[in-house]
Amino acid sequence: MRLPETTLPAEIYYDKKGTQEYIENSRIQQLQYSLAERCIEISEKTEGVALDIGCGPGTSSQALIENDFLTIGLDISKDMLDVFDGTKVLCDMGNGLPFLPGSFDLIISVSAVQWLFESYRKEDLPIKRIKKFFKDLYTIIKRDGKIVLQFYCNPKQTEILKKEALNAGFYGGLIIDGKSKNTKTYLLLQCVKIRNENEEKEKRKDKFRNKK
Repeated sequence: MRLPETTLPAEIYYDKKGTQEYIENSRIQQLQYSLAERCIEISEKTEGVALDIGCGPGTSSQALIENDFLTIGLDISKDMLDVFDGTKVLCDMGNGLPFLPGSFDLIISVSAVQWLFESYRKEDLPIKRIKKFFKDLYTIIKRDGKIVLQFYCNPKQTEILKKEALNAGFYGGLIIDGKSKNTKTYLLLQCVKIRNENEEKEKRKDKFRNKK
């Protein structure tokens, strides 16, 4: 079975029909909610303003709301956002995140980041989009904020994400839950204040390790 991201752009794949099928799939809804709860747990954040990137119909955002976060959902699918009952932004996460610097205490993304590796149009350059994504994340997260990204990527793609997060100024590491086909991978990121750019980059390389 082909993965959704390898077939069509998300805004087309999740049209009205795709959105309806998605929200009627109770297994997916339960999984998305539990993954969002795990992101919150990993972050160790308990309150504040949160951004849910790739929020879809709002299942993962609901976990944030129920944990007392003032939540904004962001997605590229208008049909998904039409179902979302909350504060929402229609946006392609690879083309820029339209928020002011230091807007969020917590940013999560559940089952969405892998879409950045796909190229559906001639202008879609995955590595350029990934660099832009992490650059913008670094801008909009508060200096004491946390970012937790859950995704389905192969090892090579995962290394690219880690590398570009480091280049953007983050430090952090992978958290891997489960084994075999049930493995769930999370990338936990934090900001670091830069004093000496080269020195701090070397420090982040030392700190950027896998956490199991």
